[in-house]
Amino acid sequence: GESLITGDAVTIIEDGETMTPVAGGSCFELHVGSGDDSTFTINTSGITGLAIYAQHVPIEFERDRHYLYDSNGTDIEPIAEEGGGGHHHHHHGDLVSYAPSEVLLLVTSKAARAVPTDAAFSFLGQPGDVFYELPQNEEEGLLFLGIATDELEKGIFANDQVQMNLKSVIGPGEVYLYATDSFGQPKVFFNTTDGISEADAFVTKAGAHAHQSMAFSKPGAYTVSFDFSGNLAADGKESRSAEYQLVFEVEEGDDHGDEVEGLIVLSEGEVDLEIAYVDGEWGTELLTHGAEEGEDHGDEDGDEHGDEDGDDHGDDHGDEDGDEDGDEHGAFEWAGVFSVSDATHTWSMQKVGGAYADPTMRIVLIPTDSPTAET
Repeated sequence: GESLITGDAVTIIEDGETMTPVAGGSCFELHVGSGDDSTFTINTSGITGLAIYAQHVPIEFERDRHYLYDSNGTDIEPIAEEGGGGHHHHHHGDLVSYAPSEVLLLVTSKAARAVPTDAAFSFLGQPGDVFYELPQNEEEGLLFLGIATDELEKGIFANDQVQMNLKSVIGPGEVYLYATDSFGQPKVFFNTTDGISEADAFVTKAGAHAHQSMAFSKPGAYTVSFDFSGNLAADGKESRSAEYQLVFEVEEGDDHGDEVEGLIVLSEGEVDLEIAYVDGEWGTELLTHGAEEGEDHGDEDGDEHGDEDGDDHGDDHGDEDGDEDGDEHGAFEWAGVFSVSDATHTWSMQKVGGAYADPTMRIVLIPTDSPTAET
């Protein structure tokens, strides 16, 4: 599946068009339409099972309609599924869990880059201004920060939707959270430049796992406070958590700044903020499978990677066909196996929170005669 999703043999499918997978598998790139809902027909005539690989977790595109259903509108659930591109480790026993209050998230000087000339990124400052970004695509020597609801049970919240709300920032500069789509255009979730309001929110779904860019306008120490909220499915009432904090230290050059004594320092590898709601109580934790750095930073990180990444970041967003798309079309985020018995099925993508999670998505369909968890 991964070789197909990263290959050049891909068929573009527009909203309303049909996918016909061949034996051995086919890769399609789905393009959403201009409306709130986009649907893509799958020709499953003569097929009893499908293995599906997708660039994004499909529930990120669910508002009030399941992502796969048959011609009668009956939802088709996977026999088995897992996150791809390394995300499935969340359900294994090799993770290290920390309370956010125990951790300092170190943004090393490798995060420094220039604001692109593309006007869509003007919220970051003037073109050429230096800012510091933890990018949504993993880079060696930097934190790979995610927001996940892998363990959030479906059916608790209306439309399975919850959100992370920015409450306050203490620090020397501005803070941004945004995602860049396959066309190189940003969708901004947090932007403190114009103050903090209800608009500073990241909306997600139960069972989702996503990576965004987290950025800072200046080096220094930041305390970012946030809470979680969602409307309960049972009565429609809002449930809101207490406030939590993440502490970041943004480096300039080799200066490690004023670190907070007693905190565990994380400076690279995947770190996911897990949103939980159990027995009526909100909770959160940071999950990582990388080793913490402790109190000793030394020059090991600074010299090991050298300037290999340094001069390449300024153009990360600017090149339409550059590294951004290369990473976007990289490892899949999700895979599932389905039993199908109808001649046609529909793959659905919906706007959530007023926007599509991404206007395009690659998907691989592989017919199988044995749709089991082992497939």
